Amino acid sequence: MTNAQDVETNEPAAQEVEAHEAAAPSKLSHTIWFWVGCIAVIGLYAYAISAAIGNWIGMDQLATILADGLSDIGRVWLVVGVAVPSLTLLVSLLIGVGKKRSTKLLLMVAGLTVVAVLQLDMMHLVPTTTYLG
Repeated sequence: MTNAQDVETNEPAAQEVEAHEAAAPSKLSHTIWFWVGCIAVIGLYAYAISAAIGNWIGMDQLATILADGLSDIGRVWLVVGVAVPSLTLLVSLLIGVGKKRSTKLLLMVAGLTVVAVLQLDMMHLVPTTTYLG
């Protein structure tokens, strides 16, 4: 009878171990997806910054060919185009310090959304002739 009692008392412990082992892969998969999301969002920030730098180089060459170079306001718009994604990423990372991982990722995505809206507005509302000196 002692063997039957031992088996009955070990069953709940075995169920707890199985439940704990099932939770471990779930936590690992959440960690992997968090890092994949962070890398993707930071990659999009890097793309926004490199596109802004490419616009600066292209507009500088175009302004040199068509006019005497970039105007002062044109330089300001190009600096804003490079600075906004960089500063937005920095601010979203600083606000996310001490917060949960999901909150950090959502802050970075929200910042990326702001960057996209500002870049689209600049592209459509600032005339190309503004850049020419």
